[in-house]
Amino acid sequence: MFLHLFIFEKIEIVFWVTFMGMGLLFSIGSTVSFTKIQRNIHESTRIISKLEDVKVEIILAEHNHIN
Repeated sequence: MFLHLFIFEKIEIVFWVTFMGMGLLFSIGSTVSFTKIQRNIHESTRIISKLEDVKVEIILAEHNHIN
């Protein structure tokens, strides 16, 4: 009878370790996805600001060319 309880306790421990391990893996995966999204947003704002700078330089060059 004690062996029977020990086996169930061992299965329960394995279940919880597996459950917590899966939770940890999903948390790491979500963190990686979140950081990639944040990086892409940051890079897109940098590109947009560079494009705006180029547009301003073109407008200033045209303005200076007219004078």
